[in-house]
Amino acid sequence: MAALFLDEASPSALMAAKLIMQYERNYLQALLKIKRFSNQLPRKYRFRLMDELNRTVDSIDPTIYGFEEKLGEIEAGR
Repeated sequence: MAALFLDEASPSALMAAKLIMQYERNYLQALLKIKRFSNQLPRKYRFRLMDELNRTVDSIDPTIYGFEEKLGEIEAGR
């Protein structure tokens, strides 16, 4: 992943997902991992095309973001 940021200041989120796909169960898991990873990056590091990543996730499973929000609400209520 670090090599992507060495090659360009703001690498493509979809390219990053394809890069780590070999280590994940499926493409959806790779996309979600990049999204979580992106949220943890320092401000000066960002992926390009995060909107496209979100649309791709929605096209694979349109319920995934609602599910993650519900989990967040449940965890916050503890």
